[in-house]
Amino acid sequence: DCTTKVTGDGVIMPAQQVTLRPQVVGKIVKLSPDLVPGGIVRDGQKLLEIERRDYEILVRQRQYDVAKAMRDLKVEQGNQAIAKQEYELLGEAVAEDDRELVLRKPQLVSARAAWESAQAALEKAQLDLARCDVNAPFNAIIQERKVDLGATVSLNTDLVTLVGTDEAWIEVKVWVDQLKWLTIPRTVNDSGSTVKIYNKLAWGNEQFRTGRVLCLLGELEKLGQLARVLVAVDDPFCLKSGNTGMPQLLMGSYISAEIE
Repeated sequence: DCTTKVTGDGVIMPAQQVTLRPQVVGKIVKLSPDLVPGGIVRDGQKLLEIERRDYEILVRQRQYDVAKAMRDLKVEQGNQAIAKQEYELLGEAVAEDDRELVLRKPQLVSARAAWESAQAALEKAQLDLARCDVNAPFNAIIQERKVDLGATVSLNTDLVTLVGTDEAWIEVKVWVDQLKWLTIPRTVNDSGSTVKIYNKLAWGNEQFRTGRVLCLLGELEKLGQLARVLVAVDDPFCLKSGNTGMPQLLMGSYISAEIE
C-alpha cells in the first residue's frame, strides 16, 4: 500500500462560538477576574453575577403564596368531606345535575388549580434567581467582553462572546478529482483521514498540528472545481498538558493542510 497526500488550504474557525445574553434584568454586581479578552474559562464557571435581591424577595413571596394555596386546598378538601357526608344523608333527594355542586367538586378543582399555579410561579421565581449567575456553557476563551461592573442589563444586552477551546474547525479546499483519495466519515463513529496542519509563516517549516477529516461540505466553490472538506483539530489553544509547546491555532489564520 502507498499513501497519497492531498494538499489544500483553508481558514481556522471556531467549532463553538456564542454571544451570551442575560435571562433576567438587573445591575451587574460581580465579574470573574478571568472575564478579560483572552481569558480562559471552564465549562460551568461563573462569569458574572446580576444583583439578586429583588429575585430573592420574589421567591419568598411565592413561597408564601404556595403555603396559602396549600392551606386553602386542605380547607376545601375538608369542606368536601363534610359535603359528602351530608349528601349521603340526603340520599336521592338531590338531583343528578346538582350532585357535583353539592359535593363541592368545582371548588376543589379550583383550589387545586390555584395551588398548582402558585407552585409554578415559585419555580419560575427560583429559576430567575438562579439565572442571576451567568456561567460559561463550555470550555472557552473570552473573545470580547461587552459590559462592565455596575452596568444595568436587559434581556437584549450582549454580555460576552466566547470561543470554544476543545476543538477548532478548518474549511480546507481541495480539487474535486482528489476526493476519491480521502476517507470521509459516513457516520459519527467513522474515522476520517488524518490531516497535518502547517502555518509556515508563523510556525516555521517543521512545526505542524494534527487533525482529522470531519465531513464533506455539501457544495462546491463557485467555479465548480474545488470541494470543501471540514477538518477538526482538538485543543487548538494547547491547553492540555499533552500539547504543551505546540503551536496554537489562532482563529482566522490561513493554513495549509496535508491530508493522507
